[in-house]
Amino acid sequence: MFGFWNNSKNDLVVYALPRSFEMQVVFDRFIYIKAVNLFSRILQECFNHSKGLDQKQAATLFDNFNCYNSTATSGLIQLLADGMVLRKTTYIVYDRTSNVVRRANGDEQAQIIKDYTEKAKSDVGILCNFNKFYQSELVCCYLGLLYRALSASNTQLGLAEAIQLKAKDLRLTQSNISHSEFEQQAKQITEGLKTGLNVLIDKDDEIKTSELDSKPIMDAVVFYSQLMAGELGVSTSLVTGVILSGMNSTGEADYQKNEDGVKCYFNSIFKPACDALFGVNLEFWTDNYRRVADLIKTLPYLESSEVVTEEQTKDFVDYVFGVKDV
Repeated sequence: MFGFWNNSKNDLVVYALPRSFEMQVVFDRFIYIKAVNLFSRILQECFNHSKGLDQKQAATLFDNFNCYNSTATSGLIQLLADGMVLRKTTYIVYDRTSNVVRRANGDEQAQIIKDYTEKAKSDVGILCNFNKFYQSELVCCYLGLLYRALSASNTQLGLAEAIQLKAKDLRLTQSNISHSEFEQQAKQITEGLKTGLNVLIDKDDEIKTSELDSKPIMDAVVFYSQLMAGELGVSTSLVTGVILSGMNSTGEADYQKNEDGVKCYFNSIFKPACDALFGVNLEFWTDNYRRVADLIKTLPYLESSEVVTEEQTKDFVDYVFGVKDV
């Protein structure tokens, strides 16, 4: 915005300029999409660390776009993530005939509410109450800051594309009735630059573009991602998708952090929903290779021990490799 005093100097006239370089995705839509994707990623990690679902049941967790009805494309993970972001009560049913998980319709929803009121469960479907899932509010707040950082980057990129032709004393030498010649020259110079031609200008004139400084924006993106990771209890790599590895970082610390954080979502959201919907009893399975390696080291001592039986040794090996629990 800018303003001028009127001729009598007693009133300020304010003008609002249009916003330049608008983001293609609006603010609220960006936050919703990013938040749903983020919580979906965490729930997918819950599935990766779970045991107990067969292949047909596992297929219903993920979106299926091979259907005519667009309201039925969302899998269980997407439906749960949507409820987590919007902090709403979500009603879900499992159609065993078609092997499809979908939102409950009006009659089904009413029956689920009735059943949960009477016996805290329902044979029709499940009820997931995210009304007090306040964590999503903070995540959405941080995503709003991320949007503004990306918007600033979008503005910088837009300015960097624009050619600035700076003519000396332009306002002194040009007027409303004598600017056509300069305008024509400016267009010719611009067209020449676009095609890579050399141009001739006055020694005091200047052609330049805005300098692109992405470091502050990149630092802001990393900082906001760290805030979200801290709130979610996972590593920054899970939030950004950037895998950290190298001479001083094997990624093992990130993996362990993610496993510890995902376990909370597994026990509070993923397992209760799957157990009630599919009639299973999911278990959390750790994929910590270092722990497995440490356990394997004890195997020679077990084999040579007279106290440990062969059957117990076999049970131990099955436990280490996830065949069964001991």
